[in-house]
Amino acid sequence: MAEQVQDLNIWLARVKQAQTRAAMFKTLDEFRKHEWNDVQCQTMSHLYMRLLQFFEGEVDPSDTTGGEQEAAPATGGVPANDGPVWYEKM
Repeated sequence: MAEQVQDLNIWLARVKQAQTRAAMFKTLDEFRKHEWNDVQCQTMSHLYMRLLQFFEGEVDPSDTTGGEQEAAPATGGVPANDGPVWYEKM
């Protein structure tokens, strides 16, 4: 169990170091491939949601709407189609 906690801390640090949303999602997709318990997934999901707010002003180059997406109230002002809904994939 201690090894899993250490591994989780390494993954949390990797996600925190992401400089862009794309880098964050790439790391999260790698994280998702491993076996994690519900608490570990929840911990990563909370970090993911906080980081989405950090990247809120970043323009997604794949966005063809010109960045004028309506923010959904349920997502705390983050556009609803903002990247993969990563935590639902777990």
